[in-house]
Amino acid sequence: MRKNKKILLSLLLAIIGGAALVIVVVFLAVSILNADLYGRSTELRTVYGWPGFSKQPQSPEIKVRLVIHRLLPDENAAELSLISEMNPSELAKLSLQLDKTLTISAHDGSALQPFDLGGSIVIPVDPQKYKSSTIESERFRLPTLSSVAGFPFDDIQFYVPVYVKGSNGLDYGFQLEIQKAFPGRILETDLKSGSTPLVVLRRSPLEKGLVIASSLIFLIVCGLVVAKLFASSKGFTGLEQVLAFAGFLIACGEFRSFLDVPKTSGTSALEILVFVLPMSMLAIGFAWTTLRGSTEPA
Repeated sequence: MRKNKKILLSLLLAIIGGAALVIVVVFLAVSILNADLYGRSTELRTVYGWPGFSKQPQSPEIKVRLVIHRLLPDENAAELSLISEMNPSELAKLSLQLDKTLTISAHDGSALQPFDLGGSIVIPVDPQKYKSSTIESERFRLPTLSSVAGFPFDDIQFYVPVYVKGSNGLDYGFQLEIQKAFPGRILETDLKSGSTPLVVLRRSPLEKGLVIASSLIFLIVCGLVVAKLFASSKGFTGLEQVLAFAGFLIACGEFRSFLDVPKTSGTSALEILVFVLPMSMLAIGFAWTTLRGSTEPA
């Protein structure tokens, strides 16, 4: 009787454990797929805490959106634009401050280029001239910083302080939004030490997992090929070696294209592991079989 109870208890625990494992796996799979879908679509994030000072009652309601249109990996830069949203009736609050213009600007916060370079919008404080609630600046470029980790963990980030300043020298509070308008990356925003908006563009977990899994499979296949060479009792002729090397080189090149490894960011540890190591292993295998065949008695 006790034995039956232990068996039933073990089955119950196994069922509960299996159900919990299935739930965790499904949750992780859904999270990864959702993150990948987010990376393919347009994202919008609000940066809370910037510009860092409390809004005054007499200040106008201003919304500023920084749009990231595309990345320029060849130049280590991003192409952006500024969009301002403000009701024309809010201009009366600016007139009380004796402002004639309102300037919205974004600059490079990484100190890689002069601070004055960036983009801006100048809004005249005149209801007759300012009739649209939304104004977009011309596109401008800012430098980007690449993480020290190589592909596929090559995050791209940049610091971009945004300001709204009146012609009388006053800084105004506003709501800052950052929008990613291109597919392929996941947008994250933060404040650098609470003082500078930080934008980070990451690859999706699904893309990272696909690259790592396919690379491991490629390495296993290469290891099996080399093991077969070592285990072979026959050597290879010169023509067979040339054909085998050529085929393997083509396979490595096609595999690199399949992974879509960036060519502008330099060689990464993944490329060394996936391409140099298999080629070295294959060369050792061919050398071994050739040497063994030459030393065997005819």
